[in-house]
Amino acid sequence: MVSGNPDETRGVIRALKEAGVDFIKVHRRMPRDSYFAAVDEAKKQGLTLVGHIPMTVTPAEASDAGQATIEHTETLFEGTFTAALKGRSLFEAIRQFRADDADKLFARFVANHTVSDPTLIAYRTSIDFSDPALPPNANLRYVAVSNKKTLEQYRLPAAELAQWKQTFAELCEVVKQMHRAGVTLIAGSDIAGPRIPGFSLHQELALLVQCGLTPMQALQAATLTPAGVFNRSKDLGTIEVGKLADLILLDANPLDDIHNTQRISAVIVGGKLMNRSALDKLLALGETLAKEN
Repeated sequence: MVSGNPDETRGVIRALKEAGVDFIKVHRRMPRDSYFAAVDEAKKQGLTLVGHIPMTVTPAEASDAGQATIEHTETLFEGTFTAALKGRSLFEAIRQFRADDADKLFARFVANHTVSDPTLIAYRTSIDFSDPALPPNANLRYVAVSNKKTLEQYRLPAAELAQWKQTFAELCEVVKQMHRAGVTLIAGSDIAGPRIPGFSLHQELALLVQCGLTPMQALQAATLTPAGVFNRSKDLGTIEVGKLADLILLDANPLDDIHNTQRISAVIVGGKLMNRSALDKLLALGETLAKEN
């Protein structure tokens, strides 16, 4: 949410509480005083507050205030961090942060039970989408033609691509450092532009492994851990009698290779089994609909 002044922010949160939302997500453009009002009001209403770190709030302040999850690793390096670059490139500043300040901040996250949702795939997709050396993303065939026309705004200029790649390498090291420090990580993917729902979450798991997690830890970041973070362990997170029957059956073990999560034999959702043939029909339908819209 991006709201008005602190009083208006509190009113919005009370209204959202009445509407039955599960949590409050704040955005990077939220004013500082409204952000702290949002955190306070969310606590009063028994709602979890998640999201970006506003541009005028430091990560330490967000953690101390009680923001439950921080979405996107790069949000740690926007706002107050970017304002202090003083001519340095972003990736150089992140490298220095990792050496000088990261361990202290991540210890704070651990003490405050602040959860990180890296969404590395969001950053990586922009790079891959813009790299002329890579083939087009085959999954774009499931994106509506009308939406594809807007994708060019996500293509990075050639002059920026190399710096984005260097920054991504540093973001990966940040995730690795958070993991070593004991920060709780959950898997998310974000949806915008060339990021394709579903497929991108599998790619996020692979990136989490690339950035230091074991395959088991990556799988837990998408299942067991978020169920606990959002108080849904009774229903989700593990395969047990009495829990929701939402799971996938694979043709190969993801503990051997995390990419095996993409070798899907069948999906069970809401207790309904969909075999590979049924899944392929859905994909074909999605491709057809994308061409027509």
